[in-house]
Formats: sequence, structure tokens, C-alpha cells
Amino acid sequence: MKNKIIKLASLILDFGKIERQTFHQDGLTSESDTDHTVMLGVISCSLASKLYLDLDVGLVAQFAFVHDLVEVHAGDTPTLKGITDEFLESKEKRELRALEKIKYEFSEDFFWIHKTIEKYEKLDTKEARFIKTLDKILPKITVILNNAKGLNDNKLATRTEAKETFDKQRIKLSKLANDMPEVMDLWEYFVEEELKLIKD
Repeated sequence: MKNKIIKLASLILDFGKIERQTFHQDGLTSESDTDHTVMLGVISCSLASKLYLDLDVGLVAQFAFVHDLVEVHAGDTPTLKGITDEFLESKEKRELRALEKIKYEFSEDFFWIHKTIEKYEKLDTKEARFIKTLDKILPKITVILNNAKGLNDNKLATRTEAKETFDKQRIKLSKLANDMPEVMDLWEYFVEEELKLIKD
């Protein structure tokens, strides 16, 4: 088991090397998957405690910890524009292969990892749906924090392209978070604030 602990520590350090298409406040430094995960963990537990007393905050934290862990093998997939059914299918296949690799490497000693990822991916608990929805809010906050510098400088999407993506996202999230209107209100607010900053 000791060697597996070392291997797990190495996996997490590799997870921190995965760069997202979102940026720190300077608009230059890429946000890492561990930056994003810690931000999601702290914000989600804080909001869950304030907004929804029926949520298990411990489970919220667990889902936040593992929600993107497959990206250590699958990489981050930019989703601000060009989202098609084929694109989503390819992403799903890559992430499923990545989960199988994590399961193969760690299930004997650390089954909690893959079991928690699988439980999250089912989206059959309010805690999982809460994390999934907040996960779509955080990139908007980082864009606001750097005044869309990273997004605009790197031409990641025009305002029109981003709006098209957000319109599709709204349909999915409104079903996912239909019992969490406060979270959807936050999503709408941050969408509007982000769109104001994106060049067309």
C-alpha cells in the first residue's frame, strides 16, 4: 500500500499540471485542474451550507474533489464553443477510458476514488447535481476576475459563440438543477457578466 500512496501522490501532482482554458486574475497564468478543484470545493461547501440545509456537505466536498480527476489522463476539454454531439461523445469516451485506468491502478487499495467518481457521474443525488451545476459557473467567475483578458487575447470564443454555448448549457442545467433555483440564478448572473466582457 505504501507504494500506492506514492503513486497516488504522483497522480495528484500530475493532475495539477493539467492546464484549463481559464486564467488567473492576471489573464496570463492558466488555471490548473487543482486550482479549479480547490475553488469548487470551497465555494460549493460554502454555498451548500448557506442555501440548502438538506445537502450533505461532506458528500458535496467528496464530489468536488473527484469531479475532474479523470482529466489527469483524458486532459481538459474546452467547451466554450463548437459543442456537437460528436464532440461530447468523444469527450465521454476519453473520460471513460481514463476512469478505467484510474480504477485499474488504484481499486485494490483505494476503491473510494473510482467509486466516488462513478457515484458522481450518475448524477442521481442532489449533491452530484449541485456540483455539476456549480462546475459550470466557476469558469465564468474566472473570466470575470481577469476581465476576459485570457479569453479575448487567446480568441477562445466570440460573444456570439459563447452565447450559443450558454444557451445550450442553460437547457441542460435547468433540468439538472430544477430544484435549485438559487444556483440557476447565480448561473444566469455570471453568464450575463461574462458576456459583457467578451468581444464579438
